[in-house]
Amino acid sequence: MRLYPFQEEGREFLAARRTALLADQMGLGKTAQAITAARQIGAEKIGVICPASVRAQWEQQFSKWWPAGDFYLGVQSYDSAREAEPSAIPRYDVLVLDEAHYLKNPTVEPEKDEDNSLTGRTVAATGRVRAVYGKGGWAHHADRIWALTGTPAPNNVSELWTHLYILGRTKLGYEEFVRRFCKTVVGDWGPRIVGARNVEELRGLLDGFMLRRFKDDVLPDLPPIRWDTVTLDGRDDISLPNDLAAELEHHVAEDTNPLSGVRLEPEGHIATARRELGIKKIKPAAELIRDEIAGGLDKLVVFAYHRDVIWGLTEALGSFGIGAVSYHGGHSDTERARTVECFMNEPACQVAVVQYDAGGTGLDGLQVAANALFVEWSWTPATNVQAAMRLHRIGQNRGVLIRFAEMNAPLDQAITRVAARKAADLAPVFGSF
Repeated sequence: MRLYPFQEEGREFLAARRTALLADQMGLGKTAQAITAARQIGAEKIGVICPASVRAQWEQQFSKWWPAGDFYLGVQSYDSAREAEPSAIPRYDVLVLDEAHYLKNPTVEPEKDEDNSLTGRTVAATGRVRAVYGKGGWAHHADRIWALTGTPAPNNVSELWTHLYILGRTKLGYEEFVRRFCKTVVGDWGPRIVGARNVEELRGLLDGFMLRRFKDDVLPDLPPIRWDTVTLDGRDDISLPNDLAAELEHHVAEDTNPLSGVRLEPEGHIATARRELGIKKIKPAAELIRDEIAGGLDKLVVFAYHRDVIWGLTEALGSFGIGAVSYHGGHSDTERARTVECFMNEPACQVAVVQYDAGGTGLDGLQVAANALFVEWSWTPATNVQAAMRLHRIGQNRGVLIRFAEMNAPLDQAITRVAARKAADLAPVFGSF
């Protein structure tokens, strides 16, 4: 595995600092930069606190970027980190805080007296902030602390305060920080932040502490289309007959079609197992997408095959408050046109869940997104490439990232990586635009 030049810069930036905020735009490989920086400094005990949806992804990325490394790795979700007793928290050489906007600010509650009239405001840390940055919290058990997020201040610059204060960049308390760097108006519940002030001074606090790059900044370093895998949180416990499992293992080892010589018709054991696996991926995939949208991802195309999976993903994303539309072969031409129009032109419509057969040809408009996730995929590499190329076509002015979602099980991971690699090999034959 090799880093791109801008990622090497990020690795050096982290490795040279005890505390740092790596704020690259989503999709630029912050995970790889953090892992290789830890490897460069010879870290022996590494802690990662991240959303639950990406725990398995962190473990998989360590095996990719630091294989057979002689180190201890502890990966915690923010929820499990909250439950830890301070006395039970290990000492780490490096603590990585992934999606650090989870620690974006304290809560500010109005204070009332006995007659329910407002008398002031109380600033209190949220449970996550207390667990990580509070007295005796995780950050106080590490020699180095590296925070990663694509959205360092999702709403306003006050959300930088927890990082700047705890990590030693400012001595201003929260209220002082807001008065100094935020434009406010007074409402019924106290001051409301409406903008930033003293921006140059704030940039001075961030200088040497935060490194932030956008895709447009690093496009010369990136290929026009990238292929990767992502590990979902959860395990594939679907059992296959021993003879079928052995046959699949053989074809994975030989890097040939995993279904060659088994069955290509949509019936029998393998078809049933694939549908069950797709259904099992709905929940962890939706949670991953939710966290990536919260982390700054604007538009995403999700490819799947089974309608149960397409409907399940659309419904799950809607329950998270994410605008999602579906596109499959059962829709009329009018319904399909309405779906594409919504995805192209409505900012609140963030995810299109597309059946790769129905959307792989003749569908225009997906190029408003630069990221795609295959939750299910075809055994035929050309079908996957055709679907992916709906993003990489005229009208696309960003580097495109295509990922294949795998469950946390060796067989599924191996087969998924074969599919991703074959798609990447075939893509140059199809070209783009």
